[in-house]
Order: sequence, then C-alpha cells, then structure tokens
Amino acid sequence: MFRVEEIHTQVTDKIVSQGVSELVRIYPLDDIDETGLPETWNFNGTCMPKIYANRAKEYANFKVREDDIWVVTYPKCGTTWTQEMTWMIVNDMDFNKSNSKDITERIIFFELNGMVELESWDAFKALEEQKSPRVIKTHLPISLLPRDIWKKKCKIIYVTRDPKDVVVSFFHHFIGMTPYTGTIEEFIEGFLTDQFIYCSFWYHVLEFWMIRKSENVLFITFEDMKKDLRTVIDKTCLFLEKKYKEEEISKLIDHLSFEKMKANPTCNNQGLVKCLYGILEREYKDETAFQFMRKGKVGGYKKELSLDYVQKINLKTREIFLPHGLNLYCR
Repeated sequence: MFRVEEIHTQVTDKIVSQGVSELVRIYPLDDIDETGLPETWNFNGTCMPKIYANRAKEYANFKVREDDIWVVTYPKCGTTWTQEMTWMIVNDMDFNKSNSKDITERIIFFELNGMVELESWDAFKALEEQKSPRVIKTHLPISLLPRDIWKKKCKIIYVTRDPKDVVVSFFHHFIGMTPYTGTIEEFIEGFLTDQFIYCSFWYHVLEFWMIRKSENVLFITFEDMKKDLRTVIDKTCLFLEKKYKEEEISKLIDHLSFEKMKANPTCNNQGLVKCLYGILEREYKDETAFQFMRKGKVGGYKKELSLDYVQKINLKTREIFLPHGLNLYCR
C-alpha cells in the first residue's frame, strides 16, 4: 500500500542527532478512489516519523463511521480553534461538557500513536468507545487518510493558514514540545525542502483545495476565522446541518475567543503538553511550560522572518499554487 523512503540529509540527520524521531518519506502505491482529485493526479511523498510508517497501512485501513466529522489541517493552522468550534456545533452547544472534559478526550487525535510512543493510551480504542457522531482531529494529507473516508463520504472540515505564519508557529511548537534545538533558519530550510513532519505543506493544502467543491468538504482559512468568525460559524452550521438561535451563536463566539480558549484548561491543550513533557522527562511548571496556544495572530511572522525567507516562502507558494489556479498566500 505504501513505499517508504529513508531520508538522510543534513537537515534530517541533525534532527535525529537531537533525539527527534527518524524521518522517512511515504508514498501511496494503491489507487485512492473517490477523492475528487483528477485521475491523473500523482501524490508526492509525505515526510513522517519512522514509527508512523510502521503503522501507515493500519491507519489507511481504519474503518470509519459514516457520520464521523474530520477536522483536517496541516499543523499550526488553527486546528484547536476549529476543533472546538466544530465540536460545539455538533454537540448542541454543550458548554457544560466542553468546560468539564478536556478537548483531547472529546476529540481524538487520530494518528498520535504514530507520532510518539504511548504505551498506556491507544487512539483506536478511544475512538471505538466514543459515541457518534465523532469529531476526529488529524494532520494527515489525503494520501495517508483512511480510504474508508472517501467511500463513506465522511464530512471533512479543512483549515489552512498563511505558510509564513505556519512555519513560525510550527518552529516554536517544535522547540517547545520536542528535543529539537535548531535555529529558526534551519527549521525554515527543512520546511521549504519538505524535511519536517507532515511536509509538504503546499501539497497538503493544494489537494484539499482541489476537492473543496465536494459536498462532504468545507474548506476554510485561519485568516477568515480571525476576520469574521461569525460567517465561518454560519458556514460550518450549514455544512453540518445544524441551526442555532442568535444568543447561542453569540455565546459560542465569546467562548471561541483566543483569550478565553487560551485560559480554558479544557480547550488549551496544556494536558497534551504535560503528557509530552512526561515522555521527554521534563519538569512541567505552569509558569515556564510551553504554551500550546501561543499568539494566534495573522501576520505575526513579520516580526520573526527575514525578508529573504518571506520571499523564498512566497516564491514556493506561487510555484506550486498558481499553476492550479490557487492564488492563496501568493503575495
């Protein structure tokens, strides 16, 4: 089902030397039917940890439920924000449950066991125990997702973000949650050459944009959510066939504010940070620990990226997106 290619470059070898999992590139060998992509489409390989490759077939063969709702993003594109919005809409605005049960329990991170070694928790078992409809989080590209999704036409909410903001946020995430100690310049070079996990960012986005008109796909952007969250909520409600009163929508908008979510222990993913600190044998202290929800701004990259890297990222965006008619983030 997959061809796995080892990656040995200066970038990846340095990552491994710092204690981060060895990386490989995974190519699908089977025909992935019914995605809505052109029949002639050729999938690029996806950079993933070697431990994921050992389970890639298992993830691809996972049996989904027809009413599953998948929140799909490249990392650091507004995943947690979209998860909480989606879960609340699906679950009849159950604020009590949201504020009492951690988001990592309400919404399972599908491939987490393929990213880090977890002996005491299994995503498949957790998903099996969840009642329908399930909201499921994943960062997997089309080529690695369960084939059953396309056969059963599960609903997919796809969120993307300006790659310049993505790479800065992803760098801080990587520094905060792995043993990686490289510079931001080294990280960007890896991102640009598809040598970090889940890369390529650009093909991840492009493929979902190409199927955005499918009835089971909602394609939204982080920037749209920041600019007009109400409109995105309305689109999501329509997509999920849900309808709510004005006061319920207003309460949801307040609940989803960055400040409220960052301060909310059931929404801010600090439980996941604590878990990973334990695996890395780091001491967790609230005042010094990495904050999963960092700044949540549009254009924050301007304070951290050099003009040279801004131009390099914009150039790659144009080279991959424009030939297919996508002009998103091309400036």
